[in-house]
Amino acid sequence: IVDKRWILGGPIFRLFSKDFLNLHFPNITIVKTSFESYFNIEKENIFTPYWNTWLLNKNINRLGYGANCGSNCYWGKCLFCRTTHKENDERDIKLIYPQLPEYNIPAFIHLRFGSIPSKDLQDLIECINNNPKRNSIFRVYVRGTEEIKQVVENAKDLSNILFLIGLESLSQTTLNSINKGTNLKTVLEIIKIIEKKGAYSEITLISRIPSPFIEQSLNESIDTVKWIKDNIPLNKKIFFYDSVIPEWPDERTAALFGKYEVKNFEFGEKYFFKEKVITSIIKKEDELLYSIPIQMLEEHGYKIEKRI
Repeated sequence: IVDKRWILGGPIFRLFSKDFLNLHFPNITIVKTSFESYFNIEKENIFTPYWNTWLLNKNINRLGYGANCGSNCYWGKCLFCRTTHKENDERDIKLIYPQLPEYNIPAFIHLRFGSIPSKDLQDLIECINNNPKRNSIFRVYVRGTEEIKQVVENAKDLSNILFLIGLESLSQTTLNSINKGTNLKTVLEIIKIIEKKGAYSEITLISRIPSPFIEQSLNESIDTVKWIKDNIPLNKKIFFYDSVIPEWPDERTAALFGKYEVKNFEFGEKYFFKEKVITSIIKKEDELLYSIPIQMLEEHGYKIEKRI
C-alpha cells in the first residue's frame, strides 16, 4: 500500500513501534485509537448485520460475528496482558441486544472483547430471559470476582452464554505473581455454578508461567485438579485452553520471570498482528513439572486444547 490517502489503524496498532510502522507503511497515516475518536464521532448504540444479504446464497452450518459492547478491561493489571483497548468504548447491551438477528443455524456472538463488568453481565442475562434469540450463543470474557459470582448464582439459566474465563494458573501463588487480582477459589466456584446452569465454558490457562516457588505452585495446582475432579463433572460444554508459555508485553516484564527470548516478525507472518513475541525460557526439567497438572486434567477426561 503506497497511496498516501490510506488511513490504517485502530487500537491494535498500539502494539507496533514507530520504527516498525515507518518501515512497513512509510506513506500511510497510522491511527492508534478508535476511528470514532479520530474523527470525533459519537459512538452510537446501532448494530447493522451487513452480512445478511451475503448469507442468503451461502450454504453454511454455523456463524460467528461481533456485536461489540465494549473492549476495555476494567482490571488491566495482569503482567502478561498486551491489551490495546484503553479508551472507553462501551455500548449499551440493552440497546444493542434487540437489534441482533436470529438465524436457523447456530450463531456465536462475540458480545464483548474485554472483561465484562457484573452489571453488564446482569443486563445480558435479563435480555436473554426477556427475549431469547433462537440458536444464539453469546460469548463474553469474565473475571472471577465475587460480583460475577453473585450474578451467576442468581441466574436461573445460562445455557445461551459462552463464558471465557481467564483462570491462567491452578496455583494461587502463581496468580499472585502475575498480578491476576483474582481468588482461585472464587473462580473455581464460578465455573462450578455456571456448569450446573448449562453454560458453555472456555477456561484459559498458561501452564508454564515461571515461578521461583515451583514446588509450592505445583502442590497447589495438584490440589486444584483434585478439587475440579470432585466438583466439576465432565461436560461437552466445558474445555480448557492452554496457551502454555506466557507472551510478555515488554522485556522489562519478562525479565522479572527469569531468562527470556525475543522473536521478531515481518508484517504478514504467522503473528501478523505482532511486531515481536517475548517468551520465557523454561528449563526442560521444569517443563515436565509444569505439565503435571495439565496431564492430570487430561487423565481425568477433561478436554484440553493447547496452543503449541
